[in-house]
Amino acid sequence: MKTLISSLQWMAFMIAGSIAAPIAIAAAFHFSAGETALFVQRTLFVLGIGGLLQGIFGHRMPINEGPAGLWWSVFAIYAGLVGSMYSSSTESLQYLAGALIVTGIFFFLLAFTGLVDQVNYPPLINLTV
Repeated sequence: MKTLISSLQWMAFMIAGSIAAPIAIAAAFHFSAGETALFVQRTLFVLGIGGLLQGIFGHRMPINEGPAGLWWSVFAIYAGLVGSMYSSSTESLQYLAGALIVTGIFFFLLAFTGLVDQVNYPPLINLTV
């Protein structure tokens, strides 16, 4: 029973932390209610797949693998550039998506080739982990 309650608590924590990012980004890009709901659904789907992959092949640690807070500001900056650098929100989001895909491929290749095999954390981070 204790495991069930802890699991439900962890699930609520992960969902709450994972819903805030897409809602904030959707508001910055002036999404409609339907687009916002679809964005949240897609985010939760991708996080579910990522969690399964981490549980099967990855670190197997109970870590919240949600949207990174750092990227909120990047998306907000790009939302502010609509009109000056980009003609529409769609164009801005296309550039963001393309950059994220290229970066993901780059880091995958670094890990796959063994050029980066382990992340070395500074001592301060090691003490908190």
